[in-house]
Amino acid sequence: MLPPLLDTGALVGRRALVIDDVADTGETLALVLRLVAAHAAEARSAVLHAKPRSIIDPDLVWRRTARWITFPWSALPPVTL
Repeated sequence: MLPPLLDTGALVGRRALVIDDVADTGETLALVLRLVAAHAAEARSAVLHAKPRSIIDPDLVWRRTARWITFPWSALPPVTL
């Protein structure tokens, strides 16, 4: 993970919801969920899209799909100056 790092001390005794746009392989979501769960009283996950190959089954899912997803914020190339 890259800085800025999560203030894990702020999670102690709290309930946390880890949200991501898509659980494709699920690797990133699983990594963050493990980190949060190690410090919070409760940790759950939510995604817009979950893929069948994901290693994690999120607690809350809007849609399950095996199709490729192009989000509006990733459809165009990065802005450069």
